[in-house]
Amino acid sequence: MNTDLQTVTMMAGSLKAALEAAQAMVTLVGTGKARDQALKVQDEVFNAHQTALTAQVAQFALLDEKRRLEAEHVKLIAQIAEHDTWERERVRYKITRLSDGYESFGYTLKPGAEGDEDPHTLCPHCFEARKKRVLTGGGSVLGVETLKCSDCGFVAKVSRPMTSSPSVSLQTRHDVGGWMSR
Repeated sequence: MNTDLQTVTMMAGSLKAALEAAQAMVTLVGTGKARDQALKVQDEVFNAHQTALTAQVAQFALLDEKRRLEAEHVKLIAQIAEHDTWERERVRYKITRLSDGYESFGYTLKPGAEGDEDPHTLCPHCFEARKKRVLTGGGSVLGVETLKCSDCGFVAKVSRPMTSSPSVSLQTRHDVGGWMSR
């Protein structure tokens, strides 16, 4: 492609030199048949020069289009690779109901797909948007744990059995001294 550009540039230079020579002939000859021939040659050289310039402009446009298409090709290859990576990751997870007491769902690793990863739950909204965002604990009240997505703000409520019941001994008013006297 570079050789074509050099050829067109050299041709344009040669045509310019020929045009200048034809102009010099017209000046020297003055009048008559030689002048008419020189003008005819000058017109042909000028037309050839214009054609060469038009070809050069077209070649530059083609080079620009080629660069644009190459950049688009690289972008598409990257998108395909990203898609393939996501698909390999996506098939490792399954949608899971997080609690019987609430309509909370998240994505968890399928059995056998854990590898060296710790158990975790992914945000279902972010997962559908092709992002892996782990739901993190936002606290627990009366056996209901709140899991939150730090990216989109999704909140899941999960009922967990209480691990130990607080042993609170409340005595009735009939006890002498009450519960505060101890």
